[in-house]
Amino acid sequence: MKKLLTLGVIAAAMGLSAQEPAKVTSQDAMTYNRCSITVFPLLGSSNNYITSWAQGQDFDGKFDYNDIQTFGINGTTSADTIGMILVEKQVPKQILNYWLQYDGKQFNNSVLEKRSRYNATDADVLKDRGSMVSTILGNGKPLMKNSFIMVAGPTEIKKTDTKKGPVYTAKVNGYAYLVDINDEVLATVWENWLDDEAADSAKIIYDNLEVGLHEAASVKNVSGTDADPDKAINEALTSMFEKLEKKIDKWQVVTSVYQLHPIGAKVGTKEGLKNSDRYAAYRVVEDADGNLQYKRIGYARATTIADNAADADGESPCSNFYQISGRRNIKEGMFLKQNKDAKFSVSVSGNIWAYNPINVDVDYLIKTNHKGGIMQYAGLSIGADWGKTMGESAFWIPVSLNYGIGIHPLRWLEILPNIGIGADYYGMPDDLSDSDDSSFMKQIAYFARGGVKLGFQIWYPVQLFVRADYSYKFSEGEYYLPCDSKDRFNRLGIGAGIKINF
Repeated sequence: MKKLLTLGVIAAAMGLSAQEPAKVTSQDAMTYNRCSITVFPLLGSSNNYITSWAQGQDFDGKFDYNDIQTFGINGTTSADTIGMILVEKQVPKQILNYWLQYDGKQFNNSVLEKRSRYNATDADVLKDRGSMVSTILGNGKPLMKNSFIMVAGPTEIKKTDTKKGPVYTAKVNGYAYLVDINDEVLATVWENWLDDEAADSAKIIYDNLEVGLHEAASVKNVSGTDADPDKAINEALTSMFEKLEKKIDKWQVVTSVYQLHPIGAKVGTKEGLKNSDRYAAYRVVEDADGNLQYKRIGYARATTIADNAADADGESPCSNFYQISGRRNIKEGMFLKQNKDAKFSVSVSGNIWAYNPINVDVDYLIKTNHKGGIMQYAGLSIGADWGKTMGESAFWIPVSLNYGIGIHPLRWLEILPNIGIGADYYGMPDDLSDSDDSSFMKQIAYFARGGVKLGFQIWYPVQLFVRADYSYKFSEGEYYLPCDSKDRFNRLGIGAGIKINF
């Protein structure tokens, strides 16, 4: 009786959901349910690496894994051909079998129930408490419809010998497919549920049921570089997955704002959330016809990450966010949708009285804190200067490694004190072709620097800034020569520039 009741609840929920339009609406784009995935290796010159990678992936806990028997696919095939191979091998049907725990005779709804409970939110739990019948176990349809297959692997591994040893560059392709577990397929399953009371004809109908797939997204020739070939492939595969994630709407987490001061939302480790992940904020508006639309008002970054990797109990913890852009404030009830970026920024500035009249900074965001919007950066600066030494034309190229802390008293204002240590290379144009390693090291001076940037966000992701820097040269090589006309170090420089976030 309990099994029949559970099945009835599931079937009822499926019937209601079946009335949803096939076209993706604005509301559908702001609805999130966990996705499940199966990974197949794309065989190439190093298929053992991709097989190991595929078997070891948990994707930060963001996906459920459909554990079926996998096999390698020829790496020279196209996306269409790969899809045909998967269908010919009945992989989509095997994934449906896994959902239903089909043993060749009967179904078992244990996976469906477990995943439905894990996918449920606090809102679902609280709704159930006020209902006569639990609806959580009937919410499996969106989960089954979010079943994906990913085929990925290296197409090329190139070895380059350098003075420090070999360096490997791996290129990978990635293909994602959505299993077509549609309303028609699900209706056939529920109408022919296989248990002790099922008719013989039900098994025949299900065994003859065909399940297809369609391509969701693909990326090609994504590169990764490392001294270890395994790590080079892993780097490329990680980048490949991130590119696929940006292309597939269903893989992007959506949540509502639950609290303010700080901004809080009930997502966390279960959704693979990490510090500084960027989310777009949306508010609900009505168009002229009264249809709901979602209008983006700005962006926020994740700060404190909640450990919510458990079934919701109605009191799940919140992760916190800091709003980084937008004229409107994020408010309770608005939506946050995953919109990851590279966390890199590039700044170009011109300076006077400094050791680097032209400067390019590349910074990576390490960590974000919602208190004061404090952001920690690590970066690299490359400058350029020119002039004369002993009456001859010369140039100087200063390079430094930097660390900075960005403070945001207002979201559009950034105060960024920063420090760095670097090396300044001196040379003459005519000497470039004749320089060797021993001469190169003797033409370098070492310096420390410190300064502050005052940035004004004019339109995200663009920022204008002014800067002040002080530099101190603490040693120099035997062949290093200063500029004849000015002291480049041990002085204060000022400048201005533009910064763009990626």
